Amino acid sequence: MTVKIGIAINCQCENIFNDAQKALKSSIKNNQFISIYSDKIDTQQQLIKSINWSKKLKLALLEHNIKIFGQNLYDANGNVYSTEVLMRYFDKDTKEYISPFFFLKYAEKAQLYIKLSMEVIEQSCYYFSKTNRQFSINLTMNDVIDKAISSWIIEVISHYKVGSRLTIELVESTDYELESDILLDFLYKVKSLGCKIAIDDFGSGYSNFEYLMHMPIDIIKIDGTLIKNIHKNKKAFEIVKTLIQFCKAMEFKVVVEYVENIETFELLKSLNTDYFQGYYFHKPELLN
Repeated sequence: MTVKIGIAINCQCENIFNDAQKALKSSIKNNQFISIYSDKIDTQQQLIKSINWSKKLKLALLEHNIKIFGQNLYDANGNVYSTEVLMRYFDKDTKEYISPFFFLKYAEKAQLYIKLSMEVIEQSCYYFSKTNRQFSINLTMNDVIDKAISSWIIEVISHYKVGSRLTIELVESTDYELESDILLDFLYKVKSLGCKIAIDDFGSGYSNFEYLMHMPIDIIKIDGTLIKNIHKNKKAFEIVKTLIQFCKAMEFKVVVEYVENIETFELLKSLNTDYFQGYYFHKPELLN
């Protein structure tokens, strides 16, 4: 028998059980026998992490250690359709490539998110300007709400002449301001350059169908959390089936993420899905 213990001290009485659970999760994650949580300790640790990541990311931008990875999308016949560009931080000490999952919130706090996004956009357009391949980049409302940044993005796309091969993926979990002239103006400008517009992670949270009425959408990417267990979960299957039927009726192309095995692929293929993405086909790799 092995035991992991989480202890909460110096905490608000009404939160003490939740704080003890946080400590327990930390014990399990870090393989420690005992982990102690207190408001003071947690705040200090978060502050130290935030400062460290801020320093590392600033240095990485200067030393060109923000790298782009690509994960391919495939059609039903197994042919590569496009490549989604993903950001990674290269840790020169450990020689590891680290996902933004671990540092993006610190980048936002340090007001470095826009610089990281610009770095990835510039690298992506440069890289794919040397090829004839389709590719996609992810944007959030933060990327387009600033007129100077959105104008810069349009200039980069025009400069590298990649508009006809670029899909801009809008993260569905972002709260897009549909009444914003800046957003719609940006979307129609990139469409005029030949870009396609995709809604990413559709089906996560409370999907906003209003986006589909007002935005010039070409592609819907169904959220991976619905796909992962589709071959085991009847409810997930019915939801995805309904979403695909809806997309077909609206004449949107459909991409499914998190395709990790042949059972999932065959099931989604039978639903007339257009494109597939996931480890069953291709793991993200460095675009050098």
